Amino acid sequence: MNSLIPERIEAALKARRSIKHFDKECVFPIRIFDSILDAASSLNKIVDISPIVIKVAQDEQIRRQIRELGFDQPQFTNASKMLFICFNPALFNTPNAKSGVLTADGSIGSEVVIRDIAMRNCAMLSQAIMVSAAYWGYDSCPMIGFNFERVKMLLGCPEDWILSNAIALGRRAKGPMERGSKLTLDEVVLK
Repeated sequence: MNSLIPERIEAALKARRSIKHFDKECVFPIRIFDSILDAASSLNKIVDISPIVIKVAQDEQIRRQIRELGFDQPQFTNASKMLFICFNPALFNTPNAKSGVLTADGSIGSEVVIRDIAMRNCAMLSQAIMVSAAYWGYDSCPMIGFNFERVKMLLGCPEDWILSNAIALGRRAKGPMERGSKLTLDEVVLK
């Protein structure tokens, strides 16, 4: 087995940081963007991502409006790509999507259960996107600080969709803040 790939993946995992300041001039090559999404979609072998929809905000005016709804965070307008990770409950209503989450009576459970599944699956896909971007040498920032309902309207999302989070992608204009204190592995891995 070629050890270069695992080394690059480990480096990507360690290098991935939340970047607040992106280079506005960075142009994201479509080939790399597609590769990032393709690699992240391989997560489908682990968790069902078929109900997840990725909305890409490209229109500058909409991105400025989203920035206003997001506490004026510069990532909304300065990142090369701005992704919004959504869960479409209508796509969850399929036999493949429901497998493994059915209750004893054969139903898929309450809205709370569906929302929990949506948040978990969207979070795993988001992390896969960010690590894949780091693998290609790009930076990212997961974002939840915005008015979800109003952003959904701006993006043209149906009312029943669950907007989980946003991801800013691009190249850093400024490095990340210092890492905070970190527990040792002995403190977090119990044997």
